[in-house]
Amino acid sequence: MFTALSDLPGILTDMGYQVEVTDGWIYGQGDYLWTDPWDGSQSEQHPPSCYMVHHTAGKAATPPPAATSKANAWIGFKSGDRLYSHGTGAPTIVLSTAGPARISSGYGYRPAAWDYTFQDVRAPWKAEGPDGDTALNRYAFNVEVVHPGDGIDLHPGVFDAAVGLGVALHEMFGWRERTLGHVSWTRRKLDPYWSTGRPNDGLRCIIDVQDTIAGRLEMDLFTVGEESKEFEEVSWLLFIQGGGTVNPNKNSSQVTEILPWKTNVRLCQVEDLEMIATLTGMFDHTREAFIAGGMYRWGKEMAALRQVAYTGQ
Repeated sequence: MFTALSDLPGILTDMGYQVEVTDGWIYGQGDYLWTDPWDGSQSEQHPPSCYMVHHTAGKAATPPPAATSKANAWIGFKSGDRLYSHGTGAPTIVLSTAGPARISSGYGYRPAAWDYTFQDVRAPWKAEGPDGDTALNRYAFNVEVVHPGDGIDLHPGVFDAAVGLGVALHEMFGWRERTLGHVSWTRRKLDPYWSTGRPNDGLRCIIDVQDTIAGRLEMDLFTVGEESKEFEEVSWLLFIQGGGTVNPNKNSSQVTEILPWKTNVRLCQVEDLEMIATLTGMFDHTREAFIAGGMYRWGKEMAALRQVAYTGQ
C-alpha cells in the first residue's frame, strides 16, 4: 500500500538510524486521513503538514499498534516490547502509524499552524493565544520522545533521533520550518520539557530541536550570497519569466538584459528571491522568512517556480 510516508522507514535507515515499524503501521487508522490545511481534502496519499514533538511523561513506554496509537512515532531505547529513556547502544525510532494519530495534537491556537508553521515560518515556541475549536491531529506528524518531562537531561542519542526524524520529514516533503512542540500549539501542555545542556533548556527546549533541524537543512538551501552551479537553473527560469528568450549561442551575459542585477548566474541574490516570492504569490510574512532563510533546492518554492515557468500558472 502506498501512502505519503511509505518511504520513511528506508530513508531513516539510510540516515543511519535504528528503525522498527508496528504491525499494520502503513494502513494508519482506517478512515482517519491526512488533511490538506488549505482546501480540506483528505487522502492517504496526502503528506502531513508539520512535525510535532512531545515527551511521554514517563521513563518507559510501549508503542501501541497503528489502530490505537496516539503518535506516529516513538523514540527510546528498546528492551523487549518497551522503549526507555536511557539505555545502551543506539535508540530506536518506532513508526506506529502512517496515518494521523487521533488524540495526539488535540485542540490549540490556530494561528500557530495556519499563520506560521504551514507557511514555513517558525511559530513562537509557546502558544501565544488560547485554544480554539481547531484540532491539529489530521495535520501533524506526532512523535513521542520517551522522557519523564521533568526537565532532566535528554539522552543525546534520543535527541539526535528526534532531530533526524524531523530532518527526514522536511526533506521528504520540501518543508523549511515546520517543527512545533506541543507547547507551541496549546497552553494545556508543557511538552517537550527536558535539558540537553544547550542554551534553550527546559520548557524552551523545542527551540533547540528547531534550531538543530534548521541547521541540518541549511546545506540544502540556496541562500543570499551563496554561489553554486545548481542555482544557474533558477537564474535562467527567472530570465524566461522576465520575458527573455534563451539564446544558446550567447553566454550568460544575456541574463543581464532582463535581470540587470545578475552578473553571475550561479550567485543567489536577494533580488532573485524577491522575484521568486512575487512570481509564486507568497504572503508577506512568508516572503520575509523565505528571503531571510533561503530556498530549499528540492522544495515547494522550487516546484512553484517551475510550475510558473513551465505552465504559466
